[in-house]
Amino acid sequence: MKIAKALKAIAGILSIVIWFSSFELFDHYDRVNPTKPDASTGRIYDQQNHGHTVYLTADEKFHWRARMILAGVLFGIAGILHLHIKAVERSKTGKDSSGR
Repeated sequence: MKIAKALKAIAGILSIVIWFSSFELFDHYDRVNPTKPDASTGRIYDQQNHGHTVYLTADEKFHWRARMILAGVLFGIAGILHLHIKAVERSKTGKDSSGR
């Protein structure tokens, strides 16, 4: 049970850190990338930010999306572990979900 609680904490913390880092990466791209597409450099993928458009390469877009997906997956894992831990604790005490 200690391992599951530790994994839940790690997954939860990592999901938050990665989620906020993806916002920072989005903001970084918004500040430094060109506002016009440039096929010669591969900056053809638009990123919209409240009416401001910048252009990313395929790798930049992939890395940003991968962070967002990874954060969501880790958050889901933390949630599943939380439910698992609660179910195991209820089964040990013999109580059902209504607290009887």
